[in-house]
Amino acid sequence: MLQRVGLALLGGSLHPELVDPPGGNALLALIAAAPHRWHEVASSLVELQPTAEGKQAATLAFGALLTARGVSRSLAKPNRVKFRANLADLLRLTRSARFAMPRLE
Repeated sequence: MLQRVGLALLGGSLHPELVDPPGGNALLALIAAAPHRWHEVASSLVELQPTAEGKQAATLAFGALLTARGVSRSLAKPNRVKFRANLADLLRLTRSARFAMPRLE
């Protein structure tokens, strides 16, 4: 489920009203429940990037999702707000033409 929700959010296949706040809140809850699985998803997306620069940018962006702005794995409202701000930064990268994403089926 985490992979499907994450890819739907990052790939832009969800209506914008579903992304913020419900999608971001759901993604944080899923990451908090299965951090190892999120690491696998993020790592697989990094490996999809065709260039070394793309891989580096993806690595930094996925790392920042869970660390920038003092984010923790807490589901408290202030943390969810910070996480969604980090998610917006990540979405700018993943929705760019230069970011490779797998197809959702």
